[in-house]
Order: sequence, then C-alpha cells, then structure tokens
Amino acid sequence: MNSFNYFRALAARHPPLQLEEERALMRAAANRDRPDESARAIDRLVLHNLRHALDLAWWAFGAHPAVINDAVSAAVESLIKAANRVEDQGKPFSAYANVIIRGDLTEFSQRLPIVRVTRYARARLKQGRPDPAAKTALEEPVLSLDGPAGGGETGQTLLETLPAAQEGVADAAMKHLDVQDVLEHATPQVQTVLKSRFGLEGEAPMERRKIGDRLGLSGSRVEQIEREGLRAARNYLARRPAARA
Repeated sequence: MNSFNYFRALAARHPPLQLEEERALMRAAANRDRPDESARAIDRLVLHNLRHALDLAWWAFGAHPAVINDAVSAAVESLIKAANRVEDQGKPFSAYANVIIRGDLTEFSQRLPIVRVTRYARARLKQGRPDPAAKTALEEPVLSLDGPAGGGETGQTLLETLPAAQEGVADAAMKHLDVQDVLEHATPQVQTVLKSRFGLEGEAPMERRKIGDRLGLSGSRVEQIEREGLRAARNYLARRPAARA
C-alpha cells in the first residue's frame, strides 16, 4: 500500500477542526469512563489531524521518495499514540501531537541505513514545524512506483530506487488486493493495528503488547480493535462476493 497517497486522500476529506470542537473531542477522548465515546473521539482526532502528521513527514523525508511511505506510516502511528494519550490542556491537539510525532520521526530517521537522509531529516525536525512557505503534503503530486524518483533528476523510477527486498514485499502485496481494499476502508487506528498484527507490509507479525506500546494502548484495547477490524473486514468482503471470485 502506498501510505503517502492513501493517507493524503484521507486527509483531504477531513479538514482541520475548529478549536472548540477539537477541545470537546480531546475531553471525550480522555474520558475512559465512556470507552465507546472515547474511541470515536480518538478516531476523529486522528482523521482531522492527518494532514499535520503528513506535513511533518513530508517536511523531513519528502526529498527521499524511497523512505517517504515508511515515514508517513511512522508519523500516523505517532498521531494515534498522541490521540490515545491526550488530555485537554487548553491548546490545539496539533501542538500536543507535534512534540510526539517529531520525537518518533527523529527515532525513525536514526534507524535508516542512509546517513545523509538521517542528517537531513533530523535537521528539519529540529526546526519544530515545517516552513509556512513550503508546499504541504496535500499539494505534492501523487507518488507512483512507475514515476520518476527525486523529481526525475536520477533517471530512475521510484520502484528502481527501492531495495530488492522491498520490491518483493510490493509483489506480495499485489497478491492480497482484497486485504488492501479492506484496509483502505478502515480508520487509521484499525488499519495500523491490523497491518502490525498480521505483518501485512512485509514485517514480522507483532504481539498485541508491542503494538500497544507503539500506539499508547493497552494490550486488551489492541485486541478489541483487532476484533472490530476483522469483523468489519468479514462484513465488507461478504458484501462483494464477485470481487473475490
């Protein structure tokens, strides 16, 4: 799945909230005495702040197409973690989430094998926020594996810049279009849990406890999200039998 293109399309459909509405959602998200309302509020906070996470990932890693999808996934995971830990502190949710996303993206950059990418990303993340004059992620062109990498300067397509192991992952993903189709109809939180739990992007499946640690959730909450996601997936696929034939 092309995380950048998918989350960008999702962000375009969910514009930023007014401050008062956002603060009401923050209070609802933090109210664990009403778990259903809290879960719905968390989903809305994530959806309506996706563009902020995308902008940070693009600001730090957009010059390096081979890693932007992983960077976007990391930024969205951080956004989900921020939403699950949020408290109403009288300031915009994006200001609260910004600190968490920047910290996690900095850690992500340090795991990259390309030193110049790490240095470039860390330098930008230290600035705190993207340059207001810079293009946002929603203004950038759609990324295509067959399109030119690095603005066409290298003469290579984006697919040709990926390591062979990642190409294998992409080939395997193409054999599971039903799974990818289901994920594109899930909320970011459900999508992230299912991808991590079942290794849908080529990584080893993760334990619920480890997923919870990454997203700021308890293991039991991860299990609940997993069950809800699988139930929704079964219902979705049951409604489109012709697509599976």
